[in-house]
Amino acid sequence: MSQPDRLPPPIGRVLLACLAVACGTLAASSHDSTSSAPHCDPSPPVIVAPPDRAVLMSGNLDVIYRGGDTSLKVDSQPKDWDPNYAAPVRVGHLHLSPGMHRLEIGERRILFCVALNEMEHDGPSDWPIHKLHTMSHEADRCTECHQTQPSGNRLAVGLARIPQACMECHRQDELKEPHQPFASLPADCRQCHALHGSPFPSLLKAPKQKILDQFTRVAPQAK
Repeated sequence: MSQPDRLPPPIGRVLLACLAVACGTLAASSHDSTSSAPHCDPSPPVIVAPPDRAVLMSGNLDVIYRGGDTSLKVDSQPKDWDPNYAAPVRVGHLHLSPGMHRLEIGERRILFCVALNEMEHDGPSDWPIHKLHTMSHEADRCTECHQTQPSGNRLAVGLARIPQACMECHRQDELKEPHQPFASLPADCRQCHALHGSPFPSLLKAPKQKILDQFTRVAPQAK
């Protein structure tokens, strides 16, 4: 007696089998795509410090760069980035003698001069003398002004804590007198001040009169 023809599996089993194969393929494809895709930071690369074509009053300074993985050279000599910082922020610690120096970060190049004092330096006469913000020498000094959080074994540096970080050092009564010309103070100190350093007094971003002209003056009191 001939064996009866085998019936095909129920339609539900067929659909489940196809679904399992499709999901497995999609998961593998997604894993490969995710693991091979480069991390892209939306902000453009920038050298935060030191400034280009400026005279610095100290050779003990931090190179601060925000961007992709790239090399650091000072006067053509390779330097290491501090491994304790998480991308995209990269920090290099320099201890330079007075004189002219060239900094190379990937394809970007800047020149600066370390001075003996404000009157004695090798920089061109039109280069501004750049004052840096006072910072501690602690290894985690970025936490003094910036939002930070652990990222594995590294430190991820975020936005500046404004104005909280400023008010931890500057007293309200100390700020009242120099800000009297303003009808109201801007909520963000960075509207007027360059927090990493500036060639203008009080780390202003521009000459004081130019900044005053950008804001409404206090109306003169009637006599």
